[in-house]
Amino acid sequence: MKNRVFCAAFALMMSSYTSSWSALVVRGGMTLANMTFDPGPPSSVDLGMHPGFNLAILGDTPINPTLHLVIGCGYETKGVKMTATDPYSGSTFSQTLNFNYLTLPFMFSFGNPQSQTQPSRFYWNFGLEPAINVSAKGESGGQTIKLQNVTPFDLGLTSELGGEFPVSPNGAFMLFGLGYTYGIINAVDDSQSSNSAHHYGFKLITGFKFNM
Repeated sequence: MKNRVFCAAFALMMSSYTSSWSALVVRGGMTLANMTFDPGPPSSVDLGMHPGFNLAILGDTPINPTLHLVIGCGYETKGVKMTATDPYSGSTFSQTLNFNYLTLPFMFSFGNPQSQTQPSRFYWNFGLEPAINVSAKGESGGQTIKLQNVTPFDLGLTSELGGEFPVSPNGAFMLFGLGYTYGIINAVDDSQSSNSAHHYGFKLITGFKFNM
């Protein structure tokens, strides 16, 4: 129920915001996700990057020539790959935690002014990335289980560096970027435990920006 109310409120906000868009951004790429745990895992357990993907549709609205407001929605996979080693036999055991989120990025974009003589733009995006959990599963030995006690929402601090380069005289740009997000909300929804887990990860981003 909370997810539906949140989505409805966001859709209403977006419907009023899209009228002020000056550009539409469609982008995607690879996500290299991981998690932190407190208390941490035993020394025999390694936490590895879990490759996934990210997709987003964003609206870009200039506040002034060097500062833009970027808001939209997207989809992103997060998680971690855990590998445990038996100290006696030396055999290994792997388990992957997969989390899927609907993301609602809200960022300020700082960059150089664009003009006919300088159409390319190099930017730094910084802001928040609220997210709604769509599914959470664990995979091990060919078996898949639904994860319990998963927080339905996540909130990430996100930062991106990138560039936009013209590919058409009609106002189309190709963009490339690298991003990092750290979740500040505990991903474990368990009031009976002091354990905590937080998502973090890197993003490789590419896409197109279309002036409107």
